[in-house]
Amino acid sequence: MEKSLMDELFPKGNIILDQPELASNSVLLHRSLTNSKLEESIASIYAAMESDDLEYAEVVFHKIWRSNRAELQNKINPKMIERFIDLFLEKQKQNMLILDYYPRAMEWFDNMESEYNVKRTISIYACVISYYLETSQIQQAKDCIKSLEADGLQLDELLQTTYFFEEHQVNPLRITLQSMGKNIQKPNSDIDNLLLSALEDSHQISDDKPTESALEDLTGIKTLGVSILRKTLEGKKNTVNMPKYSQQLWLEQRAYTAAQELFEASQENIPQEMRRVCKLPPDLIQTWHDDLTVEIEASIKSGELDPQYMPFMKLLPPAIMTRIVFAEILRTKQLTDDVTKFGQMRFLNLVMQIGKAIEREHNLTQLNQKKNLKLVNLDRSVHKIHSSGKLLSMTLRKAITEFSKNEHKRSDKWKPHWGDRALIQIGTLLVEKCIKVTKVPIRVPATDVANTFNTEIVPAFKHDKMYIGPKCVGIIVIHPALNDLILNNVADVAPWSLPMLVPPLPWLSPNSGGYLQHRFSMVRHKNSMEHKSYIHAAAEAGHLVTAMRSLDALGAVPWKINAAIYKVAAYFWNSNISVPGIPVLLDDIPEIEKPEDYETNYKAKYGYKSAILKRKQTIQNAFSERCSTNYKLDIARAFIDETIYFPHNLDFRGRAYPMPAHFNHIGNDLSRGLLLFAEARPLGAKGLRWLKIQVSNLFGNDKVSLDDREKFTEAHIENVLDSARNPIDGDQWWLKGDNPWQLLATCIELEKALSVPDPTKFESRMPIHQDGSCNGLQHYAALGGDIEGARQVNLIPSDKPGDVYTAVAKGVQKRVDDDVLKNIPEAILMQSRINRKVVKQTVMTNTYGVTRIGAREQIYSRLKEARVNEDPSTALTDPQMRKCAQYLTGLVFESMADLFNGAREIQLWLTNAAKLVSGSVPESQFTAEELQLYDDMIEIGVIESPEKLAKINEAEIDDILAAAQADAKASNSLNITDEVDPELQDREIIKLGQKPNRSKVPKLTSMTWTTPLGLPIVQPYRKMPLEHVKTFMQSFTVSDTTKVAPVNTSKQSSAFPPNFVHSLDASHMMLTSIGCQAKGITFASVHDSFWTHACDVDNMSSILRDSFIRLHSKSIIERLRDEMMTRFGKHRIQVTVELGAADKKRLIQLRQKRLAPGEKATTRISSKLTVWSKFALPPIPKKGNLDIETVRDSTYFFH
Repeated sequence: MEKSLMDELFPKGNIILDQPELASNSVLLHRSLTNSKLEESIASIYAAMESDDLEYAEVVFHKIWRSNRAELQNKINPKMIERFIDLFLEKQKQNMLILDYYPRAMEWFDNMESEYNVKRTISIYACVISYYLETSQIQQAKDCIKSLEADGLQLDELLQTTYFFEEHQVNPLRITLQSMGKNIQKPNSDIDNLLLSALEDSHQISDDKPTESALEDLTGIKTLGVSILRKTLEGKKNTVNMPKYSQQLWLEQRAYTAAQELFEASQENIPQEMRRVCKLPPDLIQTWHDDLTVEIEASIKSGELDPQYMPFMKLLPPAIMTRIVFAEILRTKQLTDDVTKFGQMRFLNLVMQIGKAIEREHNLTQLNQKKNLKLVNLDRSVHKIHSSGKLLSMTLRKAITEFSKNEHKRSDKWKPHWGDRALIQIGTLLVEKCIKVTKVPIRVPATDVANTFNTEIVPAFKHDKMYIGPKCVGIIVIHPALNDLILNNVADVAPWSLPMLVPPLPWLSPNSGGYLQHRFSMVRHKNSMEHKSYIHAAAEAGHLVTAMRSLDALGAVPWKINAAIYKVAAYFWNSNISVPGIPVLLDDIPEIEKPEDYETNYKAKYGYKSAILKRKQTIQNAFSERCSTNYKLDIARAFIDETIYFPHNLDFRGRAYPMPAHFNHIGNDLSRGLLLFAEARPLGAKGLRWLKIQVSNLFGNDKVSLDDREKFTEAHIENVLDSARNPIDGDQWWLKGDNPWQLLATCIELEKALSVPDPTKFESRMPIHQDGSCNGLQHYAALGGDIEGARQVNLIPSDKPGDVYTAVAKGVQKRVDDDVLKNIPEAILMQSRINRKVVKQTVMTNTYGVTRIGAREQIYSRLKEARVNEDPSTALTDPQMRKCAQYLTGLVFESMADLFNGAREIQLWLTNAAKLVSGSVPESQFTAEELQLYDDMIEIGVIESPEKLAKINEAEIDDILAAAQADAKASNSLNITDEVDPELQDREIIKLGQKPNRSKVPKLTSMTWTTPLGLPIVQPYRKMPLEHVKTFMQSFTVSDTTKVAPVNTSKQSSAFPPNFVHSLDASHMMLTSIGCQAKGITFASVHDSFWTHACDVDNMSSILRDSFIRLHSKSIIERLRDEMMTRFGKHRIQVTVELGAADKKRLIQLRQKRLAPGEKATTRISSKLTVWSKFALPPIPKKGNLDIETVRDSTYFFH
């Protein structure tokens, strides 16, 4: 295993792509379309094709070909042209009397290379040949076959396309070729035979069917979200006679069906008092559905939407779009940050969710079309091979990966992303129609007759605008008659985010893995096109194999629901008893009484509104938490007799996360307590000890030695047994633990083990945890070689675990005691108030680059919390706490520096390196004269060497961190805002003929590095340009992710150290997962908490230590520096140089020497010049003397 793991680390060669560049000024000013509008137009071409409007698709294509030829040239691909040809030929076959479509198809075929510089592929030839054969044009088919061979393509490859997939398609081709004296055979390689055999096996029905457990039903919350989930899951029992793969397909296809079925019945949840006000007919929802469907049909026929967007409206039946609109209304969260905003939702959020849902539904429909049957069968075969464990062979994995990649290249249809602008336009139109048709009848007092009421028809929803801070945003106002219905029916769950019934598809490419039908990316690259390009390039180079293998290993772990925990949780839930993890209904909070002086007393008015807001938020937050718990319990109930799996993918830093959102092992304590490994393994000689240790850990007694933890459990064995046997009616000792549900699950497992004659033979499914000791600091200590810091985070062997928080608190206490002798007021106030809790958050976040300002606020918050339990007569005042927090912040940083001096220097080096990178510009961007100016400055001695310019300035680093923190507070997390600033996108455009200001060269370089496992990381922090999107209801400002934008230098710098460390802990986890898989050990992880069977803890512990040692045996920082110099070595850094009179004189003399006789150097030289220095990095900090091999013998490294 050692050699294989060593091969996984540091793949040879890094992926280096050209840095994206801003378009030239002339292009910016004169081209017809911006890049985002070009992408939008291409998506419109696609939509027109798929909605059978080929004429419009051709018109748009030729229009942008004339206006944006260079840009479109880079985006044309054979699949786009193949789609034009295929659709024109299909239309011709449908109407052979009008010979209009065939010539147009052949025009595309003939012009591919001459006009568009796109080579004909085997799939395009297959498309044309199949048309000729179907229409009995044999000679034309033969001529096309000759052209195919002339282009150097192989005839056998025709049988690998979708056009000759079935036998009735192949026979005419074979007969035609025989008449030409040629013959072809379907490839019959070992891979083909393996895939065919796997496909046949995948249709077999397993004899392993779940048994029905006798379980108490949950008293579910009456919300549509819970009902949709239950409706989705209740039909699952009718699929037991299907193969498991087919059951999973069924589950993923339940997306909007259950939502529509239950939306029609949802008005039953309207309170009775609201029913008295609202005269809601029993068929209201069905009426809305029918009316909206008719309205959508009418709008499509009338073509009222911009022609560019109308094709998208034709891609789905109106009834399906109606279903999606109502489902997404229920999924959109309401504004709850102000008492006046209940019953309102952001217009932007709603239209984007509807647009995305329309695109997702269309993509799923396309996947199920007949021409994709070949790819569907391929996925099924690959899944079967993966499930059998055969993909653990790297030789077979590479062969299957290459085969799958080629098949997708041949068979995938052209399918561009629609773009945010199109999604907004689609969503806006559908919302406008919804507002138009959804009406509510309400009772209003009659004005002419007392005590009588009239019926009035009013809109159910209304579009309006409001100010949120300084921003004017669009909102949808929900009529009060429906507000409770909508608010209490948020349906925030989707069937494609549930656990799987079969192992996930293996990750063979960045876009294929996980769920069987719903496609997700292997890496969540946060709208960074640059990172996406790097991921795909790394996949092509074979650098992602290790990361993919790790994701496959994590996803292939089979799980079971812990029925015992479910039963206890269901009891507390149904009884509405509050215990940790089971929030109760808060329906008895009294109304807030309005003060008598409400109109005259501003403070009373403000206090009343604040109290109302707090009450509503308390109720809503409790309700939201209860819904979330209801989801978890319902999912557990539905899968309680099944073996389930959690597909995983990565965040942009390489950290693995389960894809099912609502229920997984990374969830809260209840979620984790509800899960067991599906495979049971005997405890063996040491497993019982680890069960006892886990009881102690989960109770909260985890700072003592392992022997003392075992003794703790033995001392509380009666509590353990009582908890296991009487969790509800007993003493409920388990509820006193830090993690009660996981503690109860372990108590039950331990009780079972002790109940058998030989506990070593007890078959245990309980995951046993081994947690890292402040894992970020562990990596920092290893990077910096800090011996004392390493001791505190357990890299060095000791008799009991080190506690870095206590160690820092002791360092702070010593400094405070010294300062008391100096009569420093803050020290006197704080002398008896220093403890572990005061410093813990700051120590934890120190790993992630917390600023002194941020640390001060953290300590202030801890002091404020502690004041609650102090004597009011001696408690600190707010001003005193502010001064003490400022004082303690410095002491915490000093104490941290004592323990982790090398780590601190590494952190500063990383921040400084990212500052230099993100402020750099490729040398190719400069003229020879600009580069010469730098050489001149060096020669006359007015500028320091690149190495000196790159030196670390700690004060400047603090400023960067503070600026990044300020940016984070001010930034809008959405890529799209409701604010409109149509001029913003043009502010940076330089007019033609205007001399550019070279001191303002845009900084476009993202901090980019490669993890030890070969995964490229590109930080996504850029100042994205904005584009104006105008709809007939409202304008939006869209953040254009297709454009190249300047980087956010402060964010790039401050985020690099924590992101880099996260990429290291992710690499450590992946190496461990692969090592465990190679040894046949079950492995799951929650970032820096590693889980396995009790019998395998020692083996896993050995593997995770070996992995950490291998990771840090080579100098990671040296490798990073070398990669950065390779990647950015030809970049330049901006430096401002001030010249005195003597400097100017020397510069003039130097320039004069380079001129020909008779020429004279200019004497007009500015006193301040912008110079572009060569890129350099400061020396790597000197590493301490830590011997990383000591980790192997450290009991508490992970414990």
